[in-house]
Amino acid sequence: QEEGCITVSLTTNPFNDDAAGVRNVFEPDCGIESCIQTITIDEYFDADGNVTFKDYNRRSNLSRNIDDAYENGFEAEICTDRAVLEEWYDQIHSKRIEEIGGTPLPKELFMNAFEGMSDNVVFLIARKDGDLAGGDFCAYTESGILENMMLSSDSAYFDQGVNFFLIDQLLHWCNDNDIAYYDWQSSNPP
Repeated sequence: QEEGCITVSLTTNPFNDDAAGVRNVFEPDCGIESCIQTITIDEYFDADGNVTFKDYNRRSNLSRNIDDAYENGFEAEICTDRAVLEEWYDQIHSKRIEEIGGTPLPKELFMNAFEGMSDNVVFLIARKDGDLAGGDFCAYTESGILENMMLSSDSAYFDQGVNFFLIDQLLHWCNDNDIAYYDWQSSNPP
């Protein structure tokens, strides 16, 4: 502010490489690009709903972790209960973000999206022996793009594969619900 500067965060369409055009219009002095990671669901599953991703079906770190997660007895459910969302936020999301030195996203963001966009939000939770172990809060469009907004799990369940379980369950949900793209959101390169 003292230097009279303005900062703008822009997200361009990850399915249409329009970043160069945006740079030409705004002519920024500097910028940081991030990588948008997506899974094309019909390339991940075959017509019968079987996963075709090679590391899933052969002996790999991925397949071992997914197998372990299922053997550890997690149960998944699509949650429509605001009280469970609040429990996840208070006891899991906030705790996990603080563990990694971050600031939790505002609780109102999740509550408002959960209620105001209920037809386009999926909140998948994992339970172990009845206890909430983790959750994945996502929004999706009518055109079939799912945005993975926030995956947070209790770190006590990491060694049991809770995150592998949640993502596997969510990808199957996408396939069953005609979602074309699963967007992991952005991350810093690489």
